[in-house]
Amino acid sequence: MEIKENKLYLGGVKAEKLVKDFGSPCYVYEEDTIVNNHKKLVDAISYSNLKMLYACKANTNAVIMKKILDLGVGVDVVSVGEMKLALKIGFKAENILFTATSVTNDELQDVLEENVLINMDSLSEMKRFGEMNRGGKCSVRINPEFGAG
Repeated sequence: MEIKENKLYLGGVKAEKLVKDFGSPCYVYEEDTIVNNHKKLVDAISYSNLKMLYACKANTNAVIMKKILDLGVGVDVVSVGEMKLALKIGFKAENILFTATSVTNDELQDVLEENVLINMDSLSEMKRFGEMNRGGKCSVRINPEFGAG
């Protein structure tokens, strides 16, 4: 994003032209900004086993998610629909974390069938998961003194 001669440019294109061509509201994302911010974040963290996940609930635009995949970032999904979209885009199951609340048994089964890691957030979910997938691998989200987690 830049201002030239008192005009806003996004990705080198005048914002006025984007609105004229695509109407308003018009959502514009700059690939360079995504790539540069990813690099800044990676450079700021010295942990050798770093595994980044993009919370795609923030934006499930398939083009953005593909760019995230190309950068080697995984995704944190909150629904079966987001999980299926991530798989369709090309994310491998091992690079997807399913973190949802109030998950049904059918949703748990869908995630298990795709071999995606489930991030548990309640004892009842853990119990149902254990009954469906005894000895299965899961992740646990702990939120001390906050909500039901």
